[in-house]
Amino acid sequence: MRRSVAIAVALTALVSAVVPVPTASSAPANSLTIVTIDRHGHDVRSDASITNVQSGTARYVRSGRTLTVRAGTFLVLVDIVDGTDFTETIGAKRVQVSGATELTFRARFGRPVHASLDPRPPDHYTRTFQFSVCTALGIASLSHYVLGPQLYVLPTRLRRVGFAFSVLWGPADSEDPGPRWLGAAGYRNGIPAGAVRHFRAGALVPMHVSARRGPQAGRALFQFNGGGSADGCLSDVLSVITYQNLPSSFTDYVPPGRWGITEDAQDFMVGRVRNLRLGHAYSMRVNRAVWGPTRELPYTYAGLRLWLSTPEMWFVDPTLSRYGADANVTYRVEHRGQILLQTRVPGNVFRIPTKRLPDQGWYTLTESAVRPPDRLFPGALSRRAELRFHFHGLGPNTQLPGYIAQFLPAHLTMRDSAAPGSRTTVSLRIRRDALPGDVVAYPADSVSAISVWWSGNRGQTWHRLPVTHRQGHWAMIVPNPVSGAVSLRATVIDVYGNSTRTTVIDGYGIG
Repeated sequence: MRRSVAIAVALTALVSAVVPVPTASSAPANSLTIVTIDRHGHDVRSDASITNVQSGTARYVRSGRTLTVRAGTFLVLVDIVDGTDFTETIGAKRVQVSGATELTFRARFGRPVHASLDPRPPDHYTRTFQFSVCTALGIASLSHYVLGPQLYVLPTRLRRVGFAFSVLWGPADSEDPGPRWLGAAGYRNGIPAGAVRHFRAGALVPMHVSARRGPQAGRALFQFNGGGSADGCLSDVLSVITYQNLPSSFTDYVPPGRWGITEDAQDFMVGRVRNLRLGHAYSMRVNRAVWGPTRELPYTYAGLRLWLSTPEMWFVDPTLSRYGADANVTYRVEHRGQILLQTRVPGNVFRIPTKRLPDQGWYTLTESAVRPPDRLFPGALSRRAELRFHFHGLGPNTQLPGYIAQFLPAHLTMRDSAAPGSRTTVSLRIRRDALPGDVVAYPADSVSAISVWWSGNRGQTWHRLPVTHRQGHWAMIVPNPVSGAVSLRATVIDVYGNSTRTTVIDGYGIG
């Protein structure tokens, strides 16, 4: 009986959310003051969001301030960080505002979130919480990594509030290549009084990452991001961050679903999204050799105006997505012996040069790209690349005819190098990607011939090689020098005589 009374008293204190405040002459006609008190009884400033239930509009605020609002019903979310032990307490309440209203959240009523992993992780592993609390109205949400040892919640049964959390078990040293496990759970229709989850390692999917050193080096940040969940709150907590010194290999275990990977070292790279299924193991190799142009081509738009977009000269890992490292690009358009356009676009500037094509004759477009030197390390691979298009005049709103070549060397080391004097098979991936959306027409052509070359002195001299073509796959075999690096070049000619030459300087190393 005494236990029931104590619980009733605690719940009464918890739900005493709205306290009318006498309206001073200087106070707004309708106002809301959010008060947050941490677990040690200190009045603290906290992140909060308020959502108008009627209109669905939301805004982010800090507690401790008097906000002028319209009269009505609001959903309020808070994240109370305790400055003493850095624990965090999450809360959500519904409040009717009419006149001056004060809403108080007391973290001491918070219930701990419990999570465990089976089998138990090694003793030197730490546990990190991430949370998201959100409303079904609008976009209001609060998401954060918990810096302290524990996450608490203020229970509520509000149907328009969702809550999710994840727990990452990993080595105490953030650069330790040991495995990491991420367990995640989502709740709808409020925040539960007892958020308790026992995660099984066998219910998670392994993703092995082999990160090479060559185009990038040093300390790199890798982040797995989950998405595609119908529960927006749950998607917010599907994230794993790993720091590694290149080259390195590591494995993260994550819940099934759609996951993408990003890498941030000298340049920010975006990896492809994969659908990870339970019962399968996956692997991904990043920083593969021969970063070069992406797969999109220039096009005419608004009549016969040629649009030259820097993204096709981004330096990309050939096995990942179309997004990659910035480049300083010089564009040059020639026609009948005259230079129609020559301009340079820095990688940190968004500018799309355009030039009207005067007639239907032959044109030469050269795009020369250099990765910004201040972002590179000594001896970095894939520093320069070039695209050279030779094409016949285009019709209106048409993609430029051509095919970009991507180079895939086999059997390189974790430093993207081949043995001195060895022979390396380089597969050719011939690409031409459509632009997003139905923007322009695409040429109806096919590949007629491919020629390839290699250089051991950064493109000063080139040596032609034979090309093999088996079952739709193109390749060349490079006789590697005894030192330095190998540059690669390929020219693709279509059935109408249009050609595209792709060049990457210092694609892979030797030694």
